[in-house]
Amino acid sequence: MPTAARILLIDDDPRLLRSFGRLLRMQGYTVQTAADGDSALAAMDAPPYDLVLVDYGLPDTNGAELTTRLLDLDPNLFVIGFTGHGDGSIGFEMLQAGARQYLEKGSVADPDQSLFPTIREFVQISRAERAEEHHDDDDIYADPHIRKGLSTLLGKSQAMREFKRDLIDIAEAGPRVVLLLGESGVGKSHAARALHAAWGRSQDRVVEVNCAALNRERIGPILFGTEKGTFTSVDTKRGALGEAGKGTLFLDEFGLLDGEVQAQLLTLLQEWRYSRVGSVKPVPFEGRIICATNEDLAEAVKGRTFRKDLFFRINRFTLRVPALRERPEDVALLAYRFLDRYSKEYGRPVRHIPQETLARLQTHSWRQNNVRELENVISSAVARCRRRYLEPRYLRFEPAHDPIEPGAPGRTTATSARSLATGPAPYAPLMDTPYSAAKSLLVAEFTQAYCQHQLARANGNKTLAAEHAGMQRPNFYKLLSKYDVDTSRLRDRNPGSGERD
Repeated sequence: MPTAARILLIDDDPRLLRSFGRLLRMQGYTVQTAADGDSALAAMDAPPYDLVLVDYGLPDTNGAELTTRLLDLDPNLFVIGFTGHGDGSIGFEMLQAGARQYLEKGSVADPDQSLFPTIREFVQISRAERAEEHHDDDDIYADPHIRKGLSTLLGKSQAMREFKRDLIDIAEAGPRVVLLLGESGVGKSHAARALHAAWGRSQDRVVEVNCAALNRERIGPILFGTEKGTFTSVDTKRGALGEAGKGTLFLDEFGLLDGEVQAQLLTLLQEWRYSRVGSVKPVPFEGRIICATNEDLAEAVKGRTFRKDLFFRINRFTLRVPALRERPEDVALLAYRFLDRYSKEYGRPVRHIPQETLARLQTHSWRQNNVRELENVISSAVARCRRRYLEPRYLRFEPAHDPIEPGAPGRTTATSARSLATGPAPYAPLMDTPYSAAKSLLVAEFTQAYCQHQLARANGNKTLAAEHAGMQRPNFYKLLSKYDVDTSRLRDRNPGSGERD
């Protein structure tokens, strides 16, 4: 018979420790409580905890700092941020420190948002991960340069962990040329700077050049520089290579280079020297080069639009930055990062992202511009939101990339439910999403459709619609508000319909 799951509950409120601790024990968990950081660290004994709930506001530390210290003791610990503040900066700080999710205490007392199913799910995930006995090699993080480089890459998902391990391998090998591949907006420039820092060259510069702007006439002045007296130049201009020095030259949009520029770069990569415009004196380049592109260079070679010899020269050490849809677990961390940034920039009060909103973000395809698109969605939503909570109605996605494909015209709730029961295709986009997020999204969409159906039956009369739903009117009103049901069109269509109050 399996042993009871062990939970460590850390909070400075003795009433919450007693009440919530008692409720957890009633669910069958073994619960240890701690009122401050020191007590929590002292409670980190064997066997390990299956779940740790960490309050942010503690008397001797904060939840983010404590999370870091707890994970130092047990890197595989499953930590959940547990706060009553609902602040975007706190949410980001907790997730960045290593917490796996960020929950609000308010939902403890809300029967409609009970934490117990979520906690049960987290315990199952935690136990499954420990059962796999899959541990990262912590020795690779001992190098301070590597730690600094990785700290700039946001993400705790399996895809990002694998990417970071690949980056570490390349940083330790120390090649002079690296090719970064990835779709538009995945963060290739961030990856380039992380690799530069991991190389231990953080004291040197990263100089970025957009290759789309390079042609035969511009490559010389931009990349190689000009000698004094050349053209209209009265001073020697170092160019991007000279500015990079012993640092890193980052060539973005590398796949867009025209043929003549490709030839000049091939010469640079073969000889590691160049000449400024107006000079024949060779200048050595002692730095490293990172090339980045979202183009399929192998296909470009086949189509003879990219030089085969240049491709083989840069393709020895390749890093692929994962797309955002491949790491939905990281969406919450990134969303809170952007929420914190833009709520301050726009002077908005929004501080928290409810689970329904996170569910829509986590199930979106992000095929347009990946992380950049997520930033745009959050920025736009924050600009319009004047509440503390970023509700789903503020999200604006590209029309062709809605999280769930819309139903066919005339499709009823009953036929929709039958299709969900007969095959996985209608909800295939949810299959790679965490269960709680997928469930929240489906419940939200069904509830919206159900309420609108009852309102349509009642000709816009909410009291009558509540009767059709078999609910008390106040509870039906709460449902409309909670799931942001749009009733404006019904009111416009039925201006004479009134409420039977």
